[in-house]
Amino acid sequence: MATPKTILLRVNSRHADPPLFEAPATDALIKPGHFIIMLSTGKVDGTPTAALWTPKWIAVENPYIDPTVTSTDAIDTVYAVNEPVRYVRLKSGDEVYALLTDEENVAIGAMLSTGVGGEVIEATPATDQTVIGIALEAVNNTGGSGALRIRMAIA
Repeated sequence: MATPKTILLRVNSRHADPPLFEAPATDALIKPGHFIIMLSTGKVDGTPTAALWTPKWIAVENPYIDPTVTSTDAIDTVYAVNEPVRYVRLKSGDEVYALLTDEENVAIGAMLSTGVGGEVIEATPATDQTVIGIALEAVNNTGGSGALRIRMAIA
């Protein structure tokens, strides 16, 4: 299967892609595929802790990145401080290409929750973590030095 170059893989709707929203980035750590929250300042940030609840908002690639100017694909380009972060508000059944945090090993069908910085982690049944999605592929990132992409369906 080819590696996607986009975050939003499939929309659970008869209509076109959902609308893009944008808000300035709090810091230079938001990357397409991070789940984000809105702060009281009107800026967005990756989820600050392993969330008990988080909105199903995901940063998507910047559609205005010129591939003739940069060698980094839009899906891998981090948003700069105060740069408008493009994001979509997801609904149940949407499929996305999110970021799985390092030291995680998930199987197909694993329940996923948000972790620190907006990456996803495997939800632990004994905790109050909110399940935001289900893994559509197995990804082993144990011993990883950074987040890896994972296909997931929104719960």
